[in-house]
Amino acid sequence: MIFTSANICEFSRAAYHDTYPVPLQREILIHCYGNEPATCNFKYAVRIIMPFMARLNISLNNELARTIEEEARKYGRTVSSLVTEATISYINVKKLGVQLDDVAKLLKFLEISHSIGTVPVPSLLLESMIGLAMNNSENEALQKWFEKGRVLGRILVSFAPDLQELSKIADDFKSLMTWGSVEIKILDNKVEIVLSGAGYSSNASRCTAEGIKGMLDAYGYVSESQETYEGFIRLVAVKGQAKSENHA
Repeated sequence: MIFTSANICEFSRAAYHDTYPVPLQREILIHCYGNEPATCNFKYAVRIIMPFMARLNISLNNELARTIEEEARKYGRTVSSLVTEATISYINVKKLGVQLDDVAKLLKFLEISHSIGTVPVPSLLLESMIGLAMNNSENEALQKWFEKGRVLGRILVSFAPDLQELSKIADDFKSLMTWGSVEIKILDNKVEIVLSGAGYSSNASRCTAEGIKGMLDAYGYVSESQETYEGFIRLVAVKGQAKSENHA
């Protein structure tokens, strides 16, 4: 910035007052010369209050240090600005009483929800829709739930290539799910899924069970047995050939 007799007073006032309301400050003596013919012989000595940037020495492992430097280069940032932004974000998240891991899980959950086209529907409305569909044609309704479950499974495979990984995701996201709890137990070539809080009616549980069977079909598992009650599902499936498109 070039200081002149016209702007030096304005700049110094701003510097002294609201521009730098930082607790840690230092004084810097700046000598400015007017560049206008009428004032070219005047020398201005202006004492300006500038913010003092504190310096902290922190220890990082080599891998993390390299990652920070790579991210800074990637986005055209300085390491200092990147670390400052990350620190501010961390403090703001902690002030909300939220863990950073929960934020990462939420973002991943939203990514998956967006991929499968999730639309929030009030549970009582969903129950009513399931009841109407089952009364109209039970077999057709269950078939549709199986088909949509298979579509869901094919999308989930891109996030979790096997049921072990899917089980980890389900465990990570359990606090974000609308149902009570879900357990996925895998033993050799069998899997057992126990789901509680699956709706308020037996029809809702049966439809949900068909959706789970369709999802397992995408992973190459075939249903072996199932129990469904109001709000409860226990389903056992065995690794085998996936069912045909005309599942009944």
